[in-house]
Amino acid sequence: MLVAARGAPAVRAAAVCRALGIAPVTVVTRSDPQRRHVLAGHVVLDAADCAARAGCGGYDCADCVVRAAVAAGVDAVHPGWGAVAEDPALARGLAERGIRFVGSPEAALAVAGDTAWAVETAERAGVPVLPHAVGRRMIRALVARHGLPVVLKRSRCRQGDGVRVVRCPAELSAALADHPDWYAERYVEPARVVGVMVAVDDEGNAAHLCERESLLVAGNRKLLEAAPVHGVPDVLLAAMRADAQRLACAFGLLNVVTVEFLVHAGGYTFQEVNPRLTGAYRIAEAVTGIDVIALQLGLAAGSRSIPVDPPAGTHAVQGHLFLRPGSPASRVLRRVRLPAERSGVVVDCTLDAGRPVVLDTIAAQVLATGTSRAQAYDRVARAVGGLHLAGVRHHGADIAQWCSRRSRALTEV
Repeated sequence: MLVAARGAPAVRAAAVCRALGIAPVTVVTRSDPQRRHVLAGHVVLDAADCAARAGCGGYDCADCVVRAAVAAGVDAVHPGWGAVAEDPALARGLAERGIRFVGSPEAALAVAGDTAWAVETAERAGVPVLPHAVGRRMIRALVARHGLPVVLKRSRCRQGDGVRVVRCPAELSAALADHPDWYAERYVEPARVVGVMVAVDDEGNAAHLCERESLLVAGNRKLLEAAPVHGVPDVLLAAMRADAQRLACAFGLLNVVTVEFLVHAGGYTFQEVNPRLTGAYRIAEAVTGIDVIALQLGLAAGSRSIPVDPPAGTHAVQGHLFLRPGSPASRVLRRVRLPAERSGVVVDCTLDAGRPVVLDTIAAQVLATGTSRAQAYDRVARAVGGLHLAGVRHHGADIAQWCSRRSRALTEV
């Protein structure tokens, strides 16, 4: 199994492979100074031909990964949760060479990755969507009917990149002049994102695993997520679960995917599909007891056994310590001090001190479980407060302060 990822996702995937008796092979690029994920058996990604993707060092280049898989002689590829995991070119390249892909087929990834195409597919399937339009003329007509603000998205925006909210006519004119082929939809606020994780076997049988909600966001980055979802009526949750399963099949997706919805005063509407593992997969594991990586590998191998046990009643909160924008391109991590081990807390940090941080966007992730949301908040706040990463700027303080305030508020009620 080629583990075509880096950092914590690669470390975890390799460990699961070994536990299942599968020999993992990792990848690394010459430009990556952080190499905790690299095993003795590894392949160097040849990024010479992907100058347009220089920022990824080759990890997000489908051709680089395919060449590495062929060179390693592997039977399958696990793509982690990076952009390459949802690249149709990777699924196509592996299929052409008879190498199994732990993910969805090329055609399904193409639909899921095109914003307008995905929304049209959801609308045809009868799933609620927001008023939307594509292209300069239709977007102006949308604004004339529904007013501002609107949210603009590029047709193939990945992981929240390329998204902007337009609140006045001048901003709209400037945006349309810059890029006339935006996808636009009515911007709803207040609203929150609920992601429903679904597993689909190779015969198209889908099963709901769990759902989580986004609590704290910086720009397009989800800093804090939690399960179970609070404050949403059971009837809406049940409808979103059913729609998520229906959409996964309508898209032709396989393996483990997450369908995201916006929940607002008008109910809920489809937002996007993540046809890959997401950074919140450990939340699903915490509340269901399912090893999501092992489930992925089993489904890719043809298993039709999808756990459908109800959630265990655990509360889980996960903080994603994204690096702050505007820092130097190469930041040397001077010191790493992990928090003291605590019951119900898992810290994922694969950064090594004394090395530059070049390709990473997340410094660490902290998952806490508890018998209540307040307890999980408190554990996240204490663990993040005890995590020291000297030399890089991240959102840890924002996460710790938010969780601490919410924990106190819930405890005082």
